[in-house]
Amino acid sequence: MPLQAACTLLEILQIKINKKRNSHRTHLFCTVGGSLNLCNKKMAIVFIVLGIIGLGLLVTNMVLFDMYVVNNMDFYYPEYTGNSINGINYLSYFTFLSIIMVDVFLILLGTMILTDHKWVNKLTSPYIQGNITVYIFITGFLYLLVLAPGIKAYPWDCGMAMGNIVSFYNHVFMPVFMVVLWFFVRGDKRIDNKFILSVVVFPCIYFLFSVIRGTIINWYPYPFIHPLMFWEMVFGNLEYSVLTLWGAYLSFLLAVLSLFIGVAFALKFIRNKQLAKK
Repeated sequence: MPLQAACTLLEILQIKINKKRNSHRTHLFCTVGGSLNLCNKKMAIVFIVLGIIGLGLLVTNMVLFDMYVVNNMDFYYPEYTGNSINGINYLSYFTFLSIIMVDVFLILLGTMILTDHKWVNKLTSPYIQGNITVYIFITGFLYLLVLAPGIKAYPWDCGMAMGNIVSFYNHVFMPVFMVVLWFFVRGDKRIDNKFILSVVVFPCIYFLFSVIRGTIINWYPYPFIHPLMFWEMVFGNLEYSVLTLWGAYLSFLLAVLSLFIGVAFALKFIRNKQLAKK
């Protein structure tokens, strides 16, 4: 009898341990309508594969930039930039920095799910997953709205044709994927306004770095970072005064900053709305 009681007690403890493990997984990777479970081996492999593909495409594109003449960057002005986007300059783009964040995030996320690592909870916190989601969404949004209209696609019969695939993957697929992932992967704590403030830290640091570095080496990753380039990109040869130039430039920067805050607020609203239904 004592042996049977001990076995029964061990079974009860094992059941409780399993329930605790399952609850730890499901509260991190909840489902919409109970139809999708992201905390499983298959999804973990998908995350890892997408991350590896993203990094592979970036490396491939870097190599191609050094091998072929760039023929679709006509909106850059040589008198300001030297029209050079190869080498280390390639990694100075917000696009590529944000996509590297996404790729590393997905690889780590998939690896931690496979190993049932306790740091999954930290990785999927708003301050990591949320910030990365905002950055990659802004990357895609600004590219399609501001930059894409002035960029020509690479001819499919040239060596840089792969650039079209990289551009689609970075500016369209990944932003959509990360936003969709936000709806399914969530913790159990409501998000406060500190998240919104945290989102603007990296863009501000990036902007200041780009301005300082651009002033030193006479090269800017985006035309709208330089006031004169911004004016010519938007208004063409329209005459301007110092007041109108800086007024338009600062208004644009404020609009971009507001965009980061707006997207962060939208993600905060979505997450808290979902948690309220639990």
